[in-house]
Amino acid sequence: MHSSPDHFSHRRSLRETFCSPCSGGEEFREILSCECLFVLGLSNDEEVSLRVEEEAEEFGDVLVEDFLDSYNNLTLKSLFMLKHFLEGPNRDVYSHIVKVIFYKKRSFFIHIFIREKRSFRQVDDDAFINANRLQEMILEEEQSLGPEEGFLLGLITPRQAPARDTALLGSNKGKFLMPRYLYPKDEYPEYMVGYYAMSKEAADCIFKVDMRE
Repeated sequence: MHSSPDHFSHRRSLRETFCSPCSGGEEFREILSCECLFVLGLSNDEEVSLRVEEEAEEFGDVLVEDFLDSYNNLTLKSLFMLKHFLEGPNRDVYSHIVKVIFYKKRSFFIHIFIREKRSFRQVDDDAFINANRLQEMILEEEQSLGPEEGFLLGLITPRQAPARDTALLGSNKGKFLMPRYLYPKDEYPEYMVGYYAMSKEAADCIFKVDMRE
């Protein structure tokens, strides 16, 4: 799950509901055949950083990468999540690029768990999931694919123009501004928004293409 360093209440609520053995969480995880992990970037607030480290040590479900957690770095956060899913928290691989926080005992469990999984799901920490329907869709896709085919499920947004109006600066929508020097085209391609799920084959393809870029 994408989360921000200071979203302590979001993560607490999720742990108390569908990420918990209590309150139906065990049923949720059995339906989706998954565990909940929170993916964060770094905070420039020292107090928040210390609280995140304490939280990670207590619950063992927080992964932190070595970049500032911001809207502009969401792509890096997604890539880190893909890399973690594909390779597991191998300290030799991660030692120079990320800071991974979790119990040593927990890291072994996550490593084994992720390498055995065929697919993963990404969702923000403020979203709600219909677990039964999602698992039905994933199983339908898996059963219809060949041995080397993958799938990517999500809501596709139509093509739209990038936000260029500098009057948005300072407003809540200012984070959507896209300068022409960063993206010169007049239209975005179709892309998935919010929640998505993908097979390991699709994740591997996306990650390798992005690394070539």
